Amino acid sequence: MVIFIIARPKNVHQLEGYIGDTRSLQTEFERMQGTPFKSKELRKQFEDAAAAVENGQYDRAAVLLETASKRTPMPILYNDLGILYEQRKDSMGAIKAYTQALGLDPGYVPAHYNLLRLNPDTEGPASSEGEPNNTAELANNITLNQPLEGEIKDAADQDYFKLLIPPGPRDQLEVTLQNRSKTLQSALRFFDDKGAPLSVVSTKHEPGESFSQTIAPPPGTLLYVRISSEKSTTGEYSLIVKTLKNFDHWEPNDDIFSAKSITVGDRIDANIMDENDSDFYSFVSPRNGTVTIEIQTEASDFLPALTTFTPDKRKIGISPDVDRHGKVSHTFPVEAGLTYYIQVSGQQKTAGKYSLIIQ
Repeated sequence: MVIFIIARPKNVHQLEGYIGDTRSLQTEFERMQGTPFKSKELRKQFEDAAAAVENGQYDRAAVLLETASKRTPMPILYNDLGILYEQRKDSMGAIKAYTQALGLDPGYVPAHYNLLRLNPDTEGPASSEGEPNNTAELANNITLNQPLEGEIKDAADQDYFKLLIPPGPRDQLEVTLQNRSKTLQSALRFFDDKGAPLSVVSTKHEPGESFSQTIAPPPGTLLYVRISSEKSTTGEYSLIVKTLKNFDHWEPNDDIFSAKSITVGDRIDANIMDENDSDFYSFVSPRNGTVTIEIQTEASDFLPALTTFTPDKRKIGISPDVDRHGKVSHTFPVEAGLTYYIQVSGQQKTAGKYSLIIQ
């Protein structure tokens, strides 16, 4: 007797534009981070989200990707979130997600395609300013790493631009004003989304001078840039905002609740990006007794500071000053199997690269 088995197709929900291939995630991670893809947690969240999509559980998939994108912002995660938001009929949320993907990688084709598909009237990045833009309410959009041409036409003219800062990790941005006139004496100011000026030191510039300013605004916020002139000067200029990617691959770890786990005996390399940067790590003690934390820096102008915390996140110690060899060493008591926390920051508003080891 011959038995015929009829295979029924698996009920898979297909979403146009959704990328569920783990190899794409790995390739993108290594391209953007410059380090091997070893995050088991990120892999599991991504694969669980893909499985949820196949089963039509779009809300569950969105929650998984929202959690993953907060810890490790990547274009592929925001692109997939945009697709899921579209399923919820949340067009504004989808547009924001696609825009966040492009904020991390302006050339990310899937997000460009999905944004255009969702909003056929969407134009590419502007190459020149559009008047009127003399107030924050009329600010032109600018795109990271894309130059934009403008002009101060008279003494009363001032140009406003706005930029959506990519989600964490926090990064430094280089804002460059390329003067295209021998007469224009330009001034550059920055404001947050409430209109409050950012405390960025502004220097005076000569007529015709080009210059750059480095800033590090909070991730996921709106930044306003204002260009005006000094002494009633006029002229053309070019503006470009570039991401410097000065954060290390342990970021984001700016608070004790996002501390990155490290292993006793392993040396790590990282950096303090600026005076507002702070790196948190956690480790599990392998023994009862003591451990010694050593921080070494070769930068003569960087003074690292070390703070230690108990398993319940209470501060228990601050390291001594940096010695003449650029090293900080601190020993404190521990219990086997418990998790302790440490914080590395810069003294006296200093910043730089360092290596750290727990022994």
